[in-house]
Amino acid sequence: MQKNPAMGTSLAPYLDKDQKDRGAKAETTEGAVTCSVLWISRSLSFLVGILERLHRDDRADLNVVVKETYKETLYKVQSLVSRRLIHSTLSVMSTTRVAFEAKLAPTPEAYSAQVGEFLDAVKAPMVGMENALLQKGVRVF
Repeated sequence: MQKNPAMGTSLAPYLDKDQKDRGAKAETTEGAVTCSVLWISRSLSFLVGILERLHRDDRADLNVVVKETYKETLYKVQSLVSRRLIHSTLSVMSTTRVAFEAKLAPTPEAYSAQVGEFLDAVKAPMVGMENALLQKGVRVF
């Protein structure tokens, strides 16, 4: 994306322009800045929620964590078709936590360190996106 010096680095001007141009449809129009930022924010909340739970509790079951985090985040804003598709996918998910962690890092210690670093790095921008949306009257969940 090219940086427009007049717009700066904040999301607010982009959201303002999008809402001015599209009105109430900005939240639901595919390709609209508001809709895109909204779904990026929702997806990050889902991902961060999973990783935070796994990071906090090294005995938590991956499948349970994914299902519970989905119910607390994306479930609230997805259509019935999407919910059923996700439910079907989760019901056949067979990846164990050990296999999941092994794909992310060579050792449990490295996994823990990498997840901690990722969470530290992504939380501030995620909260910034959510706050920018909330300031424009857009509910994330």
